[in-house]
Amino acid sequence: MVEEDVTAHDEDVTTRPATTTTVIPSVLSTDTLPSTAASSNSTASPRPSNAPRPSNAHRPSMAATGGNQRKQSNAIRQSISSVDPALKSDLMAIASQTRRRTITQLLGFMKGKKDSSVKPRSHYRRGTIFLQHLEMQKVAKGDSRFDIKFFERIKAQYENAHMSTNTMIGLSIFQNGVNPVDDPFIVDNMPLEIQIGFRRKLFRLFSMQILVVVGLTAIFSTVPAFQTAFADFWNLVGLFAGTILILFGLYVKKYNYPANFVILGVYTVAMSIFLVGLDAYIGVHASVFVFSFTFVVMTLLGVFCTLAYKKANGTEVLHGYLPSVGVAFLIAFGIACAIYFAALQSYFSTWTFLLCCATILILSVWFAYDASCMNQRLSPDEYMQGMIFFYTDMVMFLIFVGMVAFAFMACEGDICCCGSADIIPIYPIRGGGGDDDNVQPMEGEITTIENNGGGQSAVANGDIER
Repeated sequence: MVEEDVTAHDEDVTTRPATTTTVIPSVLSTDTLPSTAASSNSTASPRPSNAPRPSNAHRPSMAATGGNQRKQSNAIRQSISSVDPALKSDLMAIASQTRRRTITQLLGFMKGKKDSSVKPRSHYRRGTIFLQHLEMQKVAKGDSRFDIKFFERIKAQYENAHMSTNTMIGLSIFQNGVNPVDDPFIVDNMPLEIQIGFRRKLFRLFSMQILVVVGLTAIFSTVPAFQTAFADFWNLVGLFAGTILILFGLYVKKYNYPANFVILGVYTVAMSIFLVGLDAYIGVHASVFVFSFTFVVMTLLGVFCTLAYKKANGTEVLHGYLPSVGVAFLIAFGIACAIYFAALQSYFSTWTFLLCCATILILSVWFAYDASCMNQRLSPDEYMQGMIFFYTDMVMFLIFVGMVAFAFMACEGDICCCGSADIIPIYPIRGGGGDDDNVQPMEGEITTIENNGGGQSAVANGDIER
């Protein structure tokens, strides 16, 4: 009986230190209890089941074993209760961060962010979609293979830079004269699947916005108040000026979300009302027709420009915007002709129909060109701003055309443009040579002018009123 009690107690001794050793390293350092750790390690190794049991002569007595265990337990309790002060301070710091002090830290962070200086947009611009794609490619193909492919793509893009990079419109629209090839995060420098995703998102959002314009125009056309209010020309001019001002506000806030989309919604409503007023003033309800088929062209363009093909050297590329918009317009024009000659001949004439189709073509080509410029200025994350650029770029384009037209009108003659115009003057030049028939006399100079009858009369140049 005594031998069974000793055996049970011995098994308890062999299992208890194993549990103790998992607690000591997590709380105490190795230099806190050297004797305890050594004794626990010596007793922690379990005895094999087939090992011979030691004889009673070499076995420690129950009293000695119990005394050692009590001493070991007391030492462990004392060590746990007296935790290292540095460790205790670290634990308190961790605990303080998980309590209500989080709100104080958040307020401090917001205050520090508010007081910090705002850096330019180029500093915060990162190609997050590209970085995710880069990580996936590194895992799938390895670093060296992907890096070589990436730099080959950048080199090819540099050698085959598009024409719109050097055009004045391409540089002025986005207010950035930096060579886009130097930016590795633009859409044109992205892999093919990222370019496809950017084009799909861009044209889907734009098509939805045009569809909203069509719906609002159709609804507002049924309101009699708009028909009577815009019969006056100046009311229409005032609404047009207000729409342009909203468009300028959209251009200023194009990067501020959600203010940019709120202004875009206001502009969509104002644009729809202006189209209704324009229809009421000219007496032809053609705006719904024009923007309905512009929606069809933009939807087809979003499909065709995402189709890839292989070049002669085996490189897979996407179809360009201009060929895609040409095919899309031909399809939409065929549909428009079928609908017009089937049901719309009583609403407006064939000449009006052709003018509407020409307007659709001009808008579609402009949007396609603008999208090609966006691919060389925007990153894949900025597709929402790209939809806003479709309208804000119109402002820049109209300003550009207006400046060119004003320059042509203001620089006619030799006096305008500081005498640098190479235009033949439409009036005689004063003070020229005597043999010049176009010379006009100077102030106070007397000259003779032949009449048709051969007579001569002297007139003073000072008496001539110009």
